Amino acid sequence: QDRDMAGLLAEFLRQSAGTASAWGRVDCYWWTVGWLERRLGRRFADGLRAKYFGRYRTAAGCERVVRRAGGIEAVAAELAAAAGLPECGDVAGASPGDMVLVRRDDGVPVIGVSVGGGRSAVRRWPSGIAVVRRPVVRAWSVA
Repeated sequence: QDRDMAGLLAEFLRQSAGTASAWGRVDCYWWTVGWLERRLGRRFADGLRAKYFGRYRTAAGCERVVRRAGGIEAVAAELAAAAGLPECGDVAGASPGDMVLVRRDDGVPVIGVSVGGGRSAVRRWPSGIAVVRRPVVRAWSVA
């Protein structure tokens, strides 16, 4: 099963590498929703789509929506709960495919996907993804 997950993750990352980013549609949140729905094999985020999808179109709009929702950790925890993901006790040991909250260079946390080895995949602007080694704030297991 780990091999199947690794292949699924590699395929998702390859496909994501060529896609444009867009606030409120293809950003760290919605890209991670896409990964989780593919990994879990089911749509779980319809309620979240009604609440957030397309509700912002800029970085400032995203910050406003996230702030009103209680902050990025609250938004990430809400996403994990909707997907039925348990929180990992050891954030440093996040496994490939796990949802993670990592700090950017400027200290701002963003939602991404662990690729293992202390690295995470995150959305890059204006397009694609980046695999980065950043501190993991929180992690949720897809196992």
